[in-house]
Amino acid sequence: MTALRTWLPAIALPAITILVILPVASGQQNDDPSESHAQPPSKPGEPSPEVASWQEQVNEVIASRSAKWRRTHLARLSAELSQKKPATSSDDDLALLELLELTQWALKDAEAARKTLQKRYALAPERYTAVQLAEKALAEAQRYGKRGFSEAARTLYAQVSHVAPDHPKAPLADKNIGIILRRDRRFKEAEQHFLTMVRKYATSNPEYARQSHYLAGDCAWRAGDMSRAGQLFKEVEDRYPDTPEADDARHMRQDVGRGERPDSLRPQQPSQKP
Repeated sequence: MTALRTWLPAIALPAITILVILPVASGQQNDDPSESHAQPPSKPGEPSPEVASWQEQVNEVIASRSAKWRRTHLARLSAELSQKKPATSSDDDLALLELLELTQWALKDAEAARKTLQKRYALAPERYTAVQLAEKALAEAQRYGKRGFSEAARTLYAQVSHVAPDHPKAPLADKNIGIILRRDRRFKEAEQHFLTMVRKYATSNPEYARQSHYLAGDCAWRAGDMSRAGQLFKEVEDRYPDTPEADDARHMRQDVGRGERPDSLRPQQPSQKP
């Protein structure tokens, strides 16, 4: 593993010299285990020292503000993690695969990242029921979404509906896909996604159907398609009377009628929360 800081060996050498000379000079055997510099074994549930070192390096590189430096070192770390060829269901190998996947998403190599994701899940099928796999995908999607890795988050949210369509949080995962598309200003795609949810959850989850119908209108409005937005908001009013979504749609139709433009048509930073 290539160290990020090349000065570490330079300061470690004097400490090693002192440890070797002192017992000889005093004529005593150094049997105190507290004096040992050997790496302690990792506790159950904790990463091994090697994995912890990789995690520290990957997190440090991703946090860098220098895009050029970050990309250079992400490419290096991704190559080195690939060379380790983690291929078992051990905790260490699965953790290394997760780090490899993270570097690939950060490098925007979506195809490679998806393959790593599939390999990671396939290596340990006994660890995950469909529900457990869905929960893990949800947690990872939320983490990627906060880091701004939109495609990674959307891929993982889609995994939830794929592996556990009856999971209680499957509708939320579907909704978050649309929210991320909207956050990334892909308004037409987001509108179509929400309209698909309207049909999908019309019977099984009317609450999400209502929310999705309103959000479809919101996406059309943010895209500047006032005619389409007005039509969708009117559908919400007519189809779901006496609901919060109908009230919001009524107010939005008034804004559309006045020709008010959404704030999203002006440049803005994406939200940190999907």
